[in-house]
Amino acid sequence: SINFCGIVCCVPPACARARNFSCITLAARELWASREPYFVSTLSSAAVLSDAFGAHRCRGGSAELARRRRVGWDGMAPKPAILILCVGVAALAAVVLQVSRGDHDLTAKYNAAPSRTMADALADTKSTANWDPVLHAKGVRVWKRVEHAERTSAPMAIKSSVYAAVPPRFFTDLLLTRDYDTARLFNPTLDGGRDVEWFSKHERISHVRTKPVLILKPRDFVVRVRRESRGDGTELVLNTNTVHRLAPVAQSHVRGVLNGLHLVELSKDRKGCVYTMTSQMDPKGSIPMVIVNWFAMRRPLQYMVALRDLAEARYAGAGEEAAPARPRRRLGRLFSVLRRGARRRARRIK
Repeated sequence: SINFCGIVCCVPPACARARNFSCITLAARELWASREPYFVSTLSSAAVLSDAFGAHRCRGGSAELARRRRVGWDGMAPKPAILILCVGVAALAAVVLQVSRGDHDLTAKYNAAPSRTMADALADTKSTANWDPVLHAKGVRVWKRVEHAERTSAPMAIKSSVYAAVPPRFFTDLLLTRDYDTARLFNPTLDGGRDVEWFSKHERISHVRTKPVLILKPRDFVVRVRRESRGDGTELVLNTNTVHRLAPVAQSHVRGVLNGLHLVELSKDRKGCVYTMTSQMDPKGSIPMVIVNWFAMRRPLQYMVALRDLAEARYAGAGEEAAPARPRRRLGRLFSVLRRGARRRARRIK
């Protein structure tokens, strides 16, 4: 007996009849029908063995039987199209596995140092170096900074600041609202979005879509949002560009890059808050960077004014609804009546 990768072929003596070869051929055809992957190389070895047996003239055999044996093995050889298909499927499976592993590796890499990212963004926001003033209107201040001055194709980092007569927590809750109808009141370019994954109550990954501008394709962004509340009343919201398997790139949108920090601090008079935002956006695509930077410097004025007015209006409305004015007045009247009655009793006693 001779073993080829687990397939046992009983080789008869030289005096065996040619009919014994039909048993080997039938067993090989049944195994080939099962499409076992390892059988492809085994068949090739068996075909060579068949040629060797065919060349030998057994007793009672003939050249015709040898020719038939060779034709039988050749017909069982795997077709090139089947081999190409198998190789293609295996390559595609390897690519998909590598991409899925890469996504988890990228997420793990981000989780490794979130505090350092927040600290760096906060230091950059509070810094006054390399920030050039752009405008000061309607209570809004805007600065610009070019990351690489020698490259005109680099997106500008923009910093803007505004005062709002609301508490920092109330302002931040409105800023991070999940109601997109409310968000469009201060950000009209927002089309919609969804949260693809939550890591905690204050950290998530969101997929955001924006409306198209003129003939340009709409943009979408995958952003990791992390909120941090501090003991002194300061609120921090860090936006970091990322990727996610549940938010793949679609042909209907152009995938952009967005990074930034939202800093909401208690004002010096402790009657409101100061909102400072730093952002750097690259919409990608074929838009010239000169036009992108021109809009980036003028966009914060409209955004800041709309957000401040909406926050102050909603906070004032919430205060009026929560103010218990009537019960206090009734309680005051009751005290005044009791005082008058006490005075009258004192006069009668005298």
